[in-house]
Amino acid sequence: MVNCLKKKRVPTCSLTKYLSSINGRKHVAIEAVGFVYPIYDKLKMLNDCTVSVASPSRLQLIAKSKLKNDRVDAIALGELLRTNYLPVSHMIDEQARSRLPWRGQGMQGEKQGLLLK
Repeated sequence: MVNCLKKKRVPTCSLTKYLSSINGRKHVAIEAVGFVYPIYDKLKMLNDCTVSVASPSRLQLIAKSKLKNDRVDAIALGELLRTNYLPVSHMIDEQARSRLPWRGQGMQGEKQGLLLK
């Protein structure tokens, strides 16, 4: 998969279509960012696709690299996944996320106060 990323940049909106076109088992590594859950949920629905979300706080290789761009980060994530050294984040499943009190409403008023207590 790392070789595929070197050759072709795929827009996020076409990611599932692109991955579905690849035969066999797929292993995908993505960096945990603020909008990771919609991408994670969409990729988890694909057949023969394992999704690993990298923990940014434990991912020193990318954080300390001097050359910063998406291509270099993707290659680093792929190599860490391939060698089984990718520090993986815990992902809350969709059903549990739907029960969180602040889902989709921003963290204002009482909900923000719940987190401060």
